[in-house]
Amino acid sequence: DVLFAPDVTVTTDADGKKTYYLFPNNQGGGRNSMIAKSDRPDGPFTVCNWHKERPRETFGCLGFDPAVFVDDDGRVYGYWGFGISHGAELDPATMCTVKPGTEVVENMISGYRQEGIFRFFEASSIRKIEDKYVFIYSRTTAEGEDGLPNASNYTLAYAYSEHPLGPWTYG
Repeated sequence: DVLFAPDVTVTTDADGKKTYYLFPNNQGGGRNSMIAKSDRPDGPFTVCNWHKERPRETFGCLGFDPAVFVDDDGRVYGYWGFGISHGAELDPATMCTVKPGTEVVENMISGYRQEGIFRFFEASSIRKIEDKYVFIYSRTTAEGEDGLPNASNYTLAYAYSEHPLGPWTYG
């Protein structure tokens, strides 16, 4: 299941050359994300974040079900999580490590076991629509919510913000 909720993003350099980045889950411990890149959207893709000392492991901050967003100004942001949401500005040189001088935003929105309406479960996805950032994710409903007799982990929800790392307003 290496392609559970993969994400793809594209960067364009000053000469107009596009590079496509694929972010599937690494099936090793912790299910950290693998980053693979290609000059073509259909591949072939080459993994670019293998750990040098442990070649079956990947390095980087991105965890489960990642999404990566390249903003209009070239800044790169990553989002991930399982039950707890995380976000960070990424180093564009690696596309998988936190940009020096910045930090990971823990509990970017409330998780399904925390107080709050967001009830984040998994499947981070991010878009920019006009001047708003829209964070789409899989939400766990509360028992009885939306007329459902039991809690459900697979209800899509969204939040929006004027900044790529929040604060967020529930949609």
